[in-house]
Amino acid sequence: MGDGLKMNNDAIFDEVTKQYGGRFHLKKNQFISSILIEARQIGLDIIEDLNNYNSKLPDVNINFIDNNLFNAYSFKNNDSYYIGINKGTIINLYTFFNYILSFPNILNLFGNNEHEITPDYNPKYLNEIIKPKDKQREIYAQGLFYYSTIFLTLHEYAHIINGHLDFINQKRNFIFKIINSLQKNNKLNAQTLEFDADCYAANIGIKSIISRYQDNINLQEDKQPYFKSLEEAFFLWTFATYTVFRFLGKNEYNLEKLDKYPHPSPGFRQYYTSALIPKIIQNSEYSILNECILKKISTAMTEFEDSLKIIKKNLILHDFIIPINPIPINHYTIIELHQISKIQNNWRKMRPQLKPYSKINLAPNIG
Repeated sequence: MGDGLKMNNDAIFDEVTKQYGGRFHLKKNQFISSILIEARQIGLDIIEDLNNYNSKLPDVNINFIDNNLFNAYSFKNNDSYYIGINKGTIINLYTFFNYILSFPNILNLFGNNEHEITPDYNPKYLNEIIKPKDKQREIYAQGLFYYSTIFLTLHEYAHIINGHLDFINQKRNFIFKIINSLQKNNKLNAQTLEFDADCYAANIGIKSIISRYQDNINLQEDKQPYFKSLEEAFFLWTFATYTVFRFLGKNEYNLEKLDKYPHPSPGFRQYYTSALIPKIIQNSEYSILNECILKKISTAMTEFEDSLKIIKKNLILHDFIIPINPIPINHYTIIELHQISKIQNNWRKMRPQLKPYSKINLAPNIG
């Protein structure tokens, strides 16, 4: 990597991510590339919004890794920062949201579900993405894709601007992965930084929804539908983030060995990111909507699980689709509550160490 300064960003990205598949060349597949380019623009737009409020935040190069697994990364090379998202992550999310909204009995309050016909097995479906027939339902599928992409991008960006990368990368190049090991000998530190990145992504995402709702009239016409009410927006946000955690979940998660994992359990990640919504709403001018929004959050998770039961009977598997973990994650236990206390206590220790490397004000100590 010593010649990094002489290499362009694409070449650096390819070199660093080679062990995971290397850079996906966008000319390789025009249709897939169009989805990836759209995802990159969503990510760049939310980062640009942040830069408008804080000009000291670093620019970031967003690119895609030729890997079908569900994962995302961030890393630093010399003085430049990079976010890498596996091709499979984006394609799976895009395909899944369009697929479920093509069923008439899934999310039937969105658009006109009477236009939909339950997909039957047809070999041609294996080579195309099944989309809703109703235009409004296709827009809502796009909204779910939009929210999930924002969350993933903000999570990785948090690893950069909250100082995680520079803290770890003091004397060596380091690639920061969303679910794999951070430090082989300190999983609690890894869980703590993942917790911080999750909370940052949720915090900014939630506040962004409120801001865009207030400015709905000035939004692009295709985005207005999923900002037309806060209740609906937070339903979509919760459904989207829940989907991300379901893709990231493990089939088996030993609650007796929580210290052995490099990230908090998916169920608890969903719990604490969702818990930020009513907390932020309560401190806003929309506090009167808190009870309605809480119901929407709960309904979104229930409807996701109901959706899986429906599509399981009619599942059409594309060769680029990875199965979603079949175990629900909308629960947490006393053991997990104890683990999150350990993470919060560890945050108090790590926060002063991260502060010299952070480019924003870090979250305060919790508890």
